[in-house]
Amino acid sequence: DKNVWLLNPQSLSNLKARPQGSPLPDLKSNIIKLIFSSNNKWIGALTAGNQIVIYNTVNRSGKTIPLKSRVQAFTFSADEKQLLTGDALGNLQTWDTITGNLLKTPIAKGNPITALAATTKLLAIGMGKELHILDINTLNELDQPTALGDIEQLIFSPDGSWLASTNSTGQIL
Repeated sequence: DKNVWLLNPQSLSNLKARPQGSPLPDLKSNIIKLIFSSNNKWIGALTAGNQIVIYNTVNRSGKTIPLKSRVQAFTFSADEKQLLTGDALGNLQTWDTITGNLLKTPIAKGNPITALAATTKLLAIGMGKELHILDINTLNELDQPTALGDIEQLIFSPDGSWLASTNSTGQIL
């Protein structure tokens, strides 16, 4: 589907018809992944056509991020000021959420990035069978746990004390 609706869970039982409209502008293909920022200010949508649109839930405005290569993973920084994307060419890029402009490419031409997750202190990057835990501010590597299969998903607990990872073997780390 090319539509996203912001719904209040408390009023879902009163919903009699499909909501009208789509807050995300100009989607050219179906959405394959949705994410929220940590404080719910931003929604990000990745489409099958490799388009990312971010939507500000406060002022109800959206913008398209101008991607050049196939994005496989994306997440918002914990402070909601940046969108981080990881692509098939192994590039980690940071984008300004207000302007939609590329800020920097701190990792270039590594292994394909398949998963990302961030906290105020840590950045987790899945690169095939490699899981890298970095300091979010310096990008210094802190740990590299071993995975049995290709990293598919990463998510930190809300307080950042746990990292969950799934891989192609079905293993949950």
